[in-house]
Amino acid sequence: MKNPIKLYSSLSFEQKTTITTKFSIVFNFGLGLGKIILSFFKGVFFMISGIVNFFIMFAKRHCLSCIKSQNSENRKAQNRLIAGLLMIAGLLYGIYMLRFIFVNYGTYNYSKQLGVCIAAISFVELVVSIIGCFKSRGKGIFFRNIKLINFCSALTAISLTQVALMTFASSENVSFFNGLFGAIVGLIIMIIGFIMNFLPDYDIEQYRGIKYSTTLNDQDMKIQITNSKFYPNYFLDGKIENGVFTGNVIKGRNPIRKLNIIVLIIVIILSEILIFPYALGALIIYFKNQNLLKLMDKKMLDMGFNKE
Repeated sequence: MKNPIKLYSSLSFEQKTTITTKFSIVFNFGLGLGKIILSFFKGVFFMISGIVNFFIMFAKRHCLSCIKSQNSENRKAQNRLIAGLLMIAGLLYGIYMLRFIFVNYGTYNYSKQLGVCIAAISFVELVVSIIGCFKSRGKGIFFRNIKLINFCSALTAISLTQVALMTFASSENVSFFNGLFGAIVGLIIMIIGFIMNFLPDYDIEQYRGIKYSTTLNDQDMKIQITNSKFYPNYFLDGKIENGVFTGNVIKGRNPIRKLNIIVLIIVIILSEILIFPYALGALIIYFKNQNLLKLMDKKMLDMGFNKE
């Protein structure tokens, strides 16, 4: 019998995502059901939290259903449904966390050891979810949506970390700050769901053989589309033949690798501090680059090329 770890590592990105998503759907269902049952004994807020888990579960389940059906029709409608489920989840989560501000609602007192464990797990979950967002590029919109949903789930874990750490890190009443942070997380989830509605239903890395007419002579060309000093840039790599430029969109190496060796060593030393803002910036770049084709067309037009 093959080693399960080696067997899993040999799978493709799509296969790994499908397997882990199925497990997470079961987990969300069990957690949501458990919270709803607990709400009959502990109050209505547990029911709201359970419903949030169900909306996350439904969003992931619909993504898997769309991947399995491979139906290219109504992709935008299906994407809007998933985005809507995520927006509702964000709204309900914000309401759930606002209880700390408007309701005199006691919280569980976490031990220092448990709080640190929750923080470590949440941080790893957040970083992994952001990496997953980048790996999903070129894999289809529903794989992308799964990874964005995972990122939203990781944000709720960070919110739980805030609550856990505050229970032993401060002797003052921190309910307002817990509620405010949770409401912000809910708002971010809603914004991500809203942006999903407008993300293109294609992946830039799937584009090959893009053509532009030009008056330049036959030659090889590599045109930089984006210009970031900290994140990988995109290029249009191709050649001109008979007045037509034909190219493919490619992703360059991370510019950080080109830093001065002393600066690079400092960055590595400070990596534990810098990794969160860098990951957050990477997510912003991810959304920004969704309009890469429009940016590329404008750049090529400014250079005297015309879209074929």
